[in-house]
Amino acid sequence: MPAPKPGYRTAERRRRRDSERPDQRQHRDITWTTGKLIGYVVQGTDGTIGHVKDFFFEDQRWTIQYMIVDTGPWLLGRQVLLATAVLGRPIRDERRITVSLTKQQIQNSPDIDLRRPVSRQHMLDLHSYYGWPLPIYWGNMVIPGQPIMGVYPASPPPNIPPKHRTRNQGADPHLQSIREVEGYHVHAADGRVGHVDDFYIDEERWAIRYLLVHTRDWLPAKRVLIAPEWIERIRWAESEVQTRLTKEEIRTSPAHDPALPITHQDELDLYKHYGQLPSQ
Repeated sequence: MPAPKPGYRTAERRRRRDSERPDQRQHRDITWTTGKLIGYVVQGTDGTIGHVKDFFFEDQRWTIQYMIVDTGPWLLGRQVLLATAVLGRPIRDERRITVSLTKQQIQNSPDIDLRRPVSRQHMLDLHSYYGWPLPIYWGNMVIPGQPIMGVYPASPPPNIPPKHRTRNQGADPHLQSIREVEGYHVHAADGRVGHVDDFYIDEERWAIRYLLVHTRDWLPAKRVLIAPEWIERIRWAESEVQTRLTKEEIRTSPAHDPALPITHQDELDLYKHYGQLPSQ
């Protein structure tokens, strides 16, 4: 069994930074959304692999686990999954993301039909091939000779009962497509408020920091931010995200312009609005 690549471990160490709330962590403006990264060129160590098609996130800790890469025109008709731990930081000016893998490694990787539900067995084959440690949300399952590692949570996991988690038998019940959830209705504690527009991420740890929600069900409509820790569940069958916040709380929350970054003050104002900041 091959050992995890050095680049993987370096990326993992970046993800272990443990300050979570906006008043506790060393702040950088949050500028990246998954929507902005769709279409970026993916560059391997020896050439272009393809472009970003989608992301898979896990719904317990709200972390992105895999990037889906369309390998055309190099490998026509094929899409591959790459663990976020082998990704470099996005390069905005070049619209490019580098990965610490060769084209031959990717060409020889196990085929996964992404038109069908992705099973744990598919993931196990993939992680065995690359020598990647298993995602931390898998619990105590191990590949012989490999440690259990993964992306650490950005916020406390929401309470998502098992009956709401899976829509396809045989699929990993916690692994979900970003592009599928975009457009889901957002339901407050007392009624529907809008839909999911995009996801703001920490591009070092590939953790989802905020959902960008468009309150188009109201006039005037605006876009607001909701942190994953305020989400109660995702109702896959109903294509709906359930939050414990009320409609009035969301209506009066600070508006966010997606053309602007999320600053430290923006985060403090948001948490203060919802009464979430810890005592000083």
